[in-house]
Order: sequence, then C-alpha cells, then structure tokens
Amino acid sequence: MKNNNSWVIYIISFVLLVSTILILFVSNHPRIVTKFCDYNQNDFYLQMQRGEDLNVIRRANNSLLNIYDFNNFPSINCKLDDVWKASNYNNNSHELYAHSLNILWDLLVAHQRTQDNSYLVKGKQIILSWIAKNKISNPLASRYSWSEHSTSTRTISILLFFDYYNKFYEIDESLKEEIDKYCSDV
Repeated sequence: MKNNNSWVIYIISFVLLVSTILILFVSNHPRIVTKFCDYNQNDFYLQMQRGEDLNVIRRANNSLLNIYDFNNFPSINCKLDDVWKASNYNNNSHELYAHSLNILWDLLVAHQRTQDNSYLVKGKQIILSWIAKNKISNPLASRYSWSEHSTSTRTISILLFFDYYNKFYEIDESLKEEIDKYCSDV
C-alpha cells in the first residue's frame, strides 16, 4: 500500500512541476501578439469582402454612369430607381446579389483607393433608392428584397458604408434617419 501511495505522490509532483514550467514559459513567451491595423495603408474593405476581385473599380465606375453591375452578372443600364425591378435580372442569383447591395463594397474600395467622393455620393443614392423602392410593407416587389440572405448582407453593407461615409462627411441626418427606419424594419 505504501508503495502505491509513493507512485501517486511522484506522479502528482511530476504533473505540478511540468505545469509550473509550462506556465512560466507561456507567461514569458506569449504566443498571441496584437498588431493594430493602419487603415490608411491597408485596403480594409477590399480584404473584408472583395478579396482579389480585379473588377471592383470597373463596377464602381460603371455605377457612376448608371450602369449597375452586381458581382459578375450582366450589367443593368437604367435609372437607379428602376434597377430594383425583377424583370432586370437574368436569374435568382443575379436578383439576390442586387438586393444584397454588394455594389456598396465596390464603391467603398474605389473611394479608399482614389479618395473621389463621387463614389460615396453614389453609394448614398443607391441606399436611398433601395429603401424607397423596397418597403417592407410591399415584400412582393421582389422575391429577394426581404429574403434572409439579402437582408442580412444588405444590412451589413449599409451599416459599414454609413460608418465609412461619416468619416468623410458630417453626419448626414437625413441618411441616418432613413437607415434608422430601415434597421427598425429589419
């Protein structure tokens, strides 16, 4: 019996010794290092959403000409308020991406690279147009205007766009009010 107890004591002692050494080593050699990002030197929005997409600037420039490209689907060339009509889309995915407002990411990246405020103005117009033409009280305007996927993606896009937009313009109370109403409907 005495022999069994001594083994238990040796094992416990060994575990305590190894644990102490491990704790001392980890506390003196941390594995996690926090690095702060300088947003002026990094394409934050591109890294978040657009990856290696080479068509970002082309899509952003097209939107300034009222030619709307939603990802790599065919362009929609019409007045902004008419973009949201279901007849403009080639398939369900095209309609889903249009109502997700992924185009706002293109405009953010284009502004970040060029500092041309016309991209921010166009983004604001797109948001206000979408809100005006796709009221939650009329969800049948489009199959995808209020689907879960497009709604969640659009909401993230709108809020990030608005946050970025407010770094370059004084807080736009009318845009803020429209976004607040939109978010209360979501």
